[in-house]
Amino acid sequence: MDDGSPDDEQPVDDDDFPPPEDDDVPPVECVDEIIEANELPVSIEGALVQGESRFQPSCVGSVSAEVTLSFTAPRAAHYIFDTQGSTFDTVLYALGPTCQLPERACDDDSGEGVTSRIGFGMAAGETTVIVIDSFGQSGEWGLQVTQGGTCPNETLESAEEVYVEGFLDESQEDSVAPGCAGAGPDIVYAWTPPFSGRWRISTAGSSFDTVLAVFSSDCLTELACNDDGSNDVSSVLDLDFERGVPVAIAVDSFNGESGSFQLSIFPT
Repeated sequence: MDDGSPDDEQPVDDDDFPPPEDDDVPPVECVDEIIEANELPVSIEGALVQGESRFQPSCVGSVSAEVTLSFTAPRAAHYIFDTQGSTFDTVLYALGPTCQLPERACDDDSGEGVTSRIGFGMAAGETTVIVIDSFGQSGEWGLQVTQGGTCPNETLESAEEVYVEGFLDESQEDSVAPGCAGAGPDIVYAWTPPFSGRWRISTAGSSFDTVLAVFSSDCLTELACNDDGSNDVSSVLDLDFERGVPVAIAVDSFNGESGSFQLSIFPT
Protein backbone atom coordinates (compact mmCIF):
# COMPACT_ATOMS: atom_id res chain seq x y z
CA MET A 1 0.00 0.00 0.00
CA ASP A 2 1.34 3.42 -0.95
CA ASP A 3 1.52 5.64 2.13
CA GLY A 4 2.89 8.61 0.15
CA SER A 5 6.30 8.44 1.79
CA PRO A 6 9.38 9.66 -0.13
CA ASP A 7 10.63 6.06 -0.42
CA ASP A 8 7.73 5.25 -2.74
CA GLU A 9 8.41 8.15 -5.14
CA GLN A 10 9.85 7.32 -8.52
CA PRO A 11 13.28 8.84 -9.30
CA VAL A 12 13.26 11.75 -11.73
CA ASP A 13 15.46 11.34 -14.76
CA ASP A 14 16.98 14.54 -16.19
CA ASP A 15 16.15 13.16 -19.64
CA ASP A 16 12.48 13.67 -18.81
CA PHE A 17 13.08 17.44 -18.94
CA PRO A 18 15.46 18.10 -21.81
CA PRO A 19 16.66 21.69 -22.27
CA PRO A 20 15.03 23.63 -25.12
CA GLU A 21 16.83 23.18 -28.40
CA ASP A 22 16.11 26.73 -29.59
CA ASP A 23 18.20 29.41 -27.89
CA ASP A 24 15.76 32.01 -29.24
CA VAL A 25 12.89 30.88 -26.98
CA PRO A 26 12.18 33.92 -24.77
CA PRO A 27 12.49 33.48 -20.99
CA VAL A 28 9.20 33.20 -19.11
CA GLU A 29 9.65 36.53 -17.31
CA CYS A 30 10.07 38.33 -20.63
CA VAL A 31 6.88 37.19 -22.37
CA ASP A 32 3.26 37.46 -21.22
CA GLU A 33 1.76 35.42 -24.05
CA ILE A 34 2.88 33.32 -27.01
CA ILE A 35 1.12 33.87 -30.33
CA GLU A 36 0.13 30.59 -31.97
CA ALA A 37 0.40 31.42 -35.64
CA ASN A 38 0.41 28.29 -37.77
CA GLU A 39 -2.42 29.86 -39.75
CA LEU A 40 -2.63 33.57 -40.52
CA PRO A 41 -4.19 36.05 -40.09
CA VAL A 42 -4.60 35.72 -36.33
CA SER A 43 -6.24 38.08 -33.81
CA ILE A 44 -5.52 38.24 -30.08
CA GLU A 45 -7.28 40.29 -27.42
CA GLY A 46 -6.53 41.16 -23.81
CA ALA A 47 -6.50 43.84 -21.14
CA LEU A 48 -3.71 46.23 -20.23
CA VAL A 49 -3.54 47.12 -16.53
CA GLN A 50 -1.12 49.77 -15.38
CA GLY A 51 1.91 48.76 -13.35
CA GLU A 52 5.70 48.76 -13.59
CA SER A 53 7.21 49.65 -16.96
CA ARG A 54 9.75 47.11 -18.24
CA PHE A 55 10.67 48.64 -21.59
CA GLN A 56 11.00 52.03 -23.27
CA PRO A 57 10.03 52.49 -26.95
CA SER A 58 12.27 54.62 -29.15
CA CYS A 59 9.53 56.29 -31.20
CA VAL A 60 7.74 58.02 -28.30
CA GLY A 61 8.15 58.55 -24.57
CA SER A 62 6.18 56.16 -22.38
CA VAL A 63 6.25 55.07 -18.75
CA SER A 64 3.35 52.64 -18.92
CA ALA A 65 3.10 48.97 -18.23
CA GLU A 66 3.22 46.78 -21.33
CA VAL A 67 1.96 43.53 -22.74
CA THR A 68 4.57 41.33 -24.46
CA LEU A 69 3.76 38.64 -27.02
CA SER A 70 6.23 36.24 -28.60
CA PHE A 71 5.76 35.51 -32.32
CA THR A 72 7.66 32.93 -34.38
CA ALA A 73 7.37 33.19 -38.15
CA PRO A 74 5.94 30.02 -39.69
CA ARG A 75 7.59 30.86 -43.03
CA ALA A 76 9.84 33.48 -44.59
CA ALA A 77 7.65 36.51 -45.35
CA HIS A 78 6.87 40.13 -44.52
CA TYR A 79 4.62 40.26 -41.43
CA ILE A 80 2.33 43.11 -40.38
CA PHE A 81 1.19 43.75 -36.79
CA ASP A 82 -1.52 46.27 -35.85
CA THR A 83 -3.55 47.22 -32.77
CA GLN A 84 -6.83 48.05 -34.51
CA GLY A 85 -9.75 47.57 -32.13
CA SER A 86 -7.85 48.68 -29.02
CA THR A 87 -9.71 51.06 -26.69
CA PHE A 88 -6.71 53.27 -25.87
CA ASP A 89 -3.87 55.11 -27.62
CA THR A 90 -1.39 52.32 -28.28
CA VAL A 91 2.35 52.28 -28.92
CA LEU A 92 3.60 49.18 -30.73
CA TYR A 93 7.18 47.98 -31.07
CA ALA A 94 9.19 44.82 -31.64
CA LEU A 95 12.22 43.55 -29.74
CA GLY A 96 14.58 40.63 -30.20
CA PRO A 97 13.64 37.04 -29.31
CA THR A 98 14.62 37.50 -25.65
CA CYS A 99 13.24 41.05 -25.42
CA GLN A 100 16.64 42.53 -26.18
CA LEU A 101 17.55 45.64 -28.15
CA PRO A 102 17.83 46.85 -30.81
CA GLU A 103 14.20 47.34 -31.76
CA ARG A 104 13.07 45.96 -35.07
CA ALA A 105 10.34 48.58 -35.48
CA CYS A 106 8.39 51.14 -33.43
CA ASP A 107 5.19 53.07 -34.14
CA ASP A 108 2.71 55.33 -32.39
CA ASP A 109 -0.21 56.35 -34.65
CA SER A 110 0.33 54.87 -38.12
CA GLY A 111 -2.77 52.70 -37.81
CA GLU A 112 -6.41 53.70 -37.88
CA GLY A 113 -7.11 56.54 -35.41
CA VAL A 114 -4.65 56.25 -32.53
CA THR A 115 -3.82 52.60 -33.17
CA SER A 116 -0.36 51.44 -34.19
CA ARG A 117 1.09 49.43 -37.05
CA ILE A 118 4.50 47.91 -37.74
CA GLY A 119 5.86 45.38 -40.19
CA PHE A 120 9.11 43.73 -41.21
CA GLY A 121 10.50 40.66 -42.91
CA MET A 122 11.22 37.48 -40.96
CA ALA A 123 12.93 34.20 -41.82
CA ALA A 124 11.12 30.92 -41.21
CA GLY A 125 11.42 29.99 -37.53
CA GLU A 126 12.64 33.46 -36.51
CA THR A 127 11.22 34.84 -33.24
CA THR A 128 10.43 38.41 -32.19
CA VAL A 129 8.70 39.87 -29.13
CA ILE A 130 5.85 42.30 -29.90
CA VAL A 131 5.25 44.92 -27.20
CA ILE A 132 1.91 46.72 -26.78
CA ASP A 133 2.42 49.91 -24.76
CA SER A 134 0.35 53.04 -24.03
CA PHE A 135 0.45 56.62 -22.79
CA GLY A 136 -0.26 55.68 -19.18
CA GLN A 137 -3.67 54.29 -20.08
CA SER A 138 -5.47 51.05 -19.29
CA GLY A 139 -8.03 49.26 -21.42
CA GLU A 140 -8.72 46.49 -23.89
CA TRP A 141 -6.13 45.81 -26.56
CA GLY A 142 -6.33 43.92 -29.81
CA LEU A 143 -3.46 42.65 -31.95
CA GLN A 144 -3.78 41.42 -35.53
CA VAL A 145 -0.94 39.54 -37.23
CA THR A 146 -1.08 39.14 -40.99
CA GLN A 147 1.30 37.95 -43.65
CA GLY A 148 1.97 40.52 -46.35
CA GLY A 149 0.63 39.93 -49.82
CA THR A 150 2.54 39.12 -52.99
CA CYS A 151 5.79 41.08 -53.00
CA PRO A 152 6.81 42.43 -55.39
CA ASN A 153 3.61 42.27 -57.41
CA GLU A 154 4.63 44.18 -60.57
CA THR A 155 7.84 44.61 -62.55
CA LEU A 156 9.34 47.80 -63.95
CA GLU A 157 11.53 48.11 -67.03
CA SER A 158 15.25 48.13 -66.25
CA ALA A 159 15.79 51.47 -67.96
CA GLU A 160 17.74 54.68 -67.34
CA GLU A 161 14.51 56.59 -66.75
CA VAL A 162 11.28 55.03 -65.54
CA TYR A 163 7.92 56.76 -65.27
CA VAL A 164 4.75 55.03 -64.06
CA GLU A 165 1.21 56.25 -63.44
CA GLY A 166 -1.16 54.18 -61.33
CA PHE A 167 -4.01 54.17 -58.84
CA LEU A 168 -3.99 52.99 -55.26
CA ASP A 169 -7.17 51.91 -53.47
CA GLU A 170 -8.48 49.37 -50.97
CA SER A 171 -8.80 46.67 -53.63
CA GLN A 172 -5.03 46.18 -53.72
CA GLU A 173 -3.02 43.90 -51.45
CA ASP A 174 -1.33 45.07 -48.27
CA SER A 175 2.12 43.67 -48.97
CA VAL A 176 4.45 45.67 -46.70
CA ALA A 177 4.40 48.07 -43.75
CA PRO A 178 7.01 50.80 -44.38
CA GLY A 179 9.00 51.70 -41.29
CA CYS A 180 8.52 55.49 -41.51
CA ALA A 181 4.71 55.65 -42.04
CA GLY A 182 1.96 54.20 -44.15
CA ALA A 183 -0.98 51.91 -43.64
CA GLY A 184 -3.15 49.92 -45.97
CA PRO A 185 -2.87 48.65 -49.55
CA ASP A 186 0.23 49.28 -51.62
CA ILE A 187 1.88 48.44 -54.92
CA VAL A 188 5.38 46.98 -54.87
CA TYR A 189 7.49 47.08 -58.04
CA ALA A 190 10.52 44.94 -58.86
CA TRP A 191 13.22 47.06 -60.47
CA THR A 192 16.81 46.31 -61.51
CA PRO A 193 19.22 49.26 -61.95
CA PRO A 194 20.79 49.21 -65.44
CA PHE A 195 24.02 50.75 -64.09
CA SER A 196 25.61 51.63 -60.76
CA GLY A 197 25.21 55.11 -59.32
CA ARG A 198 22.91 57.42 -57.40
CA TRP A 199 19.24 57.38 -58.30
CA ARG A 200 16.22 59.43 -57.31
CA ILE A 201 12.87 57.74 -56.69
CA SER A 202 9.96 60.17 -56.43
CA THR A 203 6.15 60.25 -56.19
CA ALA A 204 5.90 63.94 -57.13
CA GLY A 205 2.61 64.68 -58.87
CA SER A 206 0.58 62.12 -56.91
CA SER A 207 -2.92 63.08 -55.74
CA PHE A 208 -2.57 61.84 -52.14
CA ASP A 209 -0.10 61.69 -49.25
CA THR A 210 2.29 58.97 -50.41
CA VAL A 211 4.83 56.86 -48.54
CA LEU A 212 7.78 55.44 -50.44
CA ALA A 213 9.95 52.52 -49.33
CA VAL A 214 12.69 50.43 -50.88
CA PHE A 215 13.25 46.80 -49.87
CA SER A 216 15.55 43.97 -50.82
CA SER A 217 14.28 41.99 -53.79
CA ASP A 218 12.58 39.44 -51.49
CA CYS A 219 10.84 42.24 -49.53
CA LEU A 220 12.30 41.00 -46.23
CA THR A 221 14.75 43.86 -45.55
CA GLU A 222 13.82 47.54 -45.70
CA LEU A 223 16.62 49.63 -47.21
CA ALA A 224 15.07 53.11 -47.01
CA CYS A 225 11.76 54.85 -46.33
CA ASN A 226 10.33 58.36 -46.77
CA ASP A 227 6.99 60.01 -46.06
CA ASP A 228 7.09 63.73 -46.91
CA GLY A 229 10.47 64.27 -48.52
CA SER A 230 9.40 67.02 -50.92
CA ASN A 231 7.84 70.41 -50.27
CA ASP A 232 4.42 68.75 -50.32
CA VAL A 233 3.11 65.35 -49.21
CA SER A 234 4.84 63.40 -51.97
CA SER A 235 7.87 61.25 -51.20
CA VAL A 236 11.45 61.15 -52.47
CA LEU A 237 14.50 58.95 -51.92
CA ASP A 238 18.04 59.45 -53.23
CA LEU A 239 19.89 56.16 -53.04
CA ASP A 240 23.00 54.43 -54.40
CA PHE A 241 22.29 51.25 -56.34
CA GLU A 242 24.53 48.63 -57.93
CA ARG A 243 24.09 47.56 -61.52
CA GLY A 244 22.08 44.37 -61.86
CA VAL A 245 21.12 44.09 -58.15
CA PRO A 246 17.29 44.03 -58.03
CA VAL A 247 15.25 45.87 -55.40
CA ALA A 248 11.55 46.20 -54.52
CA ILE A 249 10.01 49.70 -54.55
CA ALA A 250 6.78 50.12 -52.59
CA VAL A 251 4.27 52.91 -53.20
CA ASP A 252 2.14 53.17 -50.04
CA SER A 253 0.02 55.90 -48.49
CA PHE A 254 -0.30 57.76 -45.23
CA ASN A 255 -3.19 56.38 -43.18
CA GLY A 256 -4.51 54.28 -46.05
CA GLU A 257 -5.43 57.13 -48.41
CA SER A 258 -6.18 56.28 -52.03
CA GLY A 259 -5.88 58.06 -55.34
CA SER A 260 -3.72 58.37 -58.45
CA PHE A 261 0.06 58.31 -58.12
CA GLN A 262 3.09 59.01 -60.24
CA LEU A 263 6.36 57.14 -59.73
CA SER A 264 9.57 58.25 -61.38
CA ILE A 265 13.08 56.77 -61.19
CA PHE A 266 16.07 58.52 -62.75
CA PRO A 267 19.83 59.00 -62.13
CA THR A 268 21.04 62.12 -60.31
